Amino acid sequence: MSTTDLLYLCMLLGSIPFGHLVKLSGSPSRKQFLSTVAGVCLSLALVGVWGILHSFWTILGTRCEWVAFLFVFGYLFFFRTCKYFGFEKPPEHSNAIQLLVTLRSEEETSEGESKKSKRPSFYEFLSYSYCYCGLTTGPYYRYKTFKDMINQQHPEKISTVIPAIRNLQTLPFYGVIYLILNHYFPISHIGTPEYTSHPWGVLYQLAYLVPTFNGFRWRFYIGWLLAESCCMTLGLGAYPFETEPKPGLGPTKAVPEQSEPNTEKNGTINQTTPEQNKECNQDTHSFETIHNINIFEVEFSPTMGNTMKNWNMTVQWWIATYIHRKTPFKNKNLRMFTTLLVSAFWHGVAPGYYLTFLCVPLTVIAEVQMSKAIKPYLSPELCYWYDWLSWFFHYRSMEYLGCGFMLIQLAPCLEAWKSMYFVGHIVMAAFIVIPFFIPKKHTIDQEAKKKSS
Repeated sequence: MSTTDLLYLCMLLGSIPFGHLVKLSGSPSRKQFLSTVAGVCLSLALVGVWGILHSFWTILGTRCEWVAFLFVFGYLFFFRTCKYFGFEKPPEHSNAIQLLVTLRSEEETSEGESKKSKRPSFYEFLSYSYCYCGLTTGPYYRYKTFKDMINQQHPEKISTVIPAIRNLQTLPFYGVIYLILNHYFPISHIGTPEYTSHPWGVLYQLAYLVPTFNGFRWRFYIGWLLAESCCMTLGLGAYPFETEPKPGLGPTKAVPEQSEPNTEKNGTINQTTPEQNKECNQDTHSFETIHNINIFEVEFSPTMGNTMKNWNMTVQWWIATYIHRKTPFKNKNLRMFTTLLVSAFWHGVAPGYYLTFLCVPLTVIAEVQMSKAIKPYLSPELCYWYDWLSWFFHYRSMEYLGCGFMLIQLAPCLEAWKSMYFVGHIVMAAFIVIPFFIPKKHTIDQEAKKKSS
């Protein structure tokens, strides 16, 4: 673990108790000021003055509403390529800050906020953009969510510490396993001559990707669990259960007058009654708004599509709202390709992002095609085993395609895939083609009925 990563981890850990102090600090203006100062100090500590200037220019650009989207994403491109124009390369962790500031900046001029509420002042939006919660890791949250946190009535009555601690119950497990996997199965080994020319060939190369991708994936779990707990202690994203909040979006219903909220467990909606809630003395607010990862669903989902829905959920909401639904294509596959192209660009300009993201739609198409062609022939019991088989191939495809995201650069990724004879792409293409040769079950049933009649 590098010195910067260690500093980054310490800041996340320190933000958890700090959030509780800010929540109890008093007036909304004081909470706003402390959240902003903490975010600016955190940014300066991680990326310095030069790094924070990039995010500041992005915020300034959003003051011109009609060019905001083009400016924000155009500046994101400049940020990634400025070293080629003679400017100093941005510090290592400034990319993480730039990603979240970009989403928050676009939020200011989004259709929902600009039409339904008064546009925030520069200081108000600066406070939202540099609020320390989620600034380097996510979760993403709307300006309305931030404003609701600042103006909470009686925040001391909202249970935040216990949900935050509960949210970290699995953290030691993921932390220990990540350190072990990162030590014994480093990403840097993939694509090296020792990897590509191993005596066991493709079998070794595919097997090595399993623990490596696990460590890579679980690193995100650690960061997101800590970031969610930071939001919880601050009271950010805390809404009564009756509002039925969703990740990224926030409440979907108004709070009924004189109603008792339902109980909460692990940031999810519970259907217990108000009387049970009083007896159990459990928490009264949901933090689903800032809930960013459903780990169980990600780990055991049989399809890529479902995994994507449960991964980085707050950012997924932003992409679905501002990109996918506004894409001018009726064909769902074209919309998916376009959405993932924007997602790849949001992550960076390195070729590896595009190698991974633009192959994901092919995996989704293959899974859907195979499922539609085969499942109608299967009994419920066989469908159960088919889902487990689908899970096996799904995760092998994620590990294989993940080479691009893990290695970032073109040469090592292509070298790794070449040494495996592009087996992942071949299997993916086969699963897309095979369903065309499987007769549709309803067609066979119709022919059978005709013969019997």
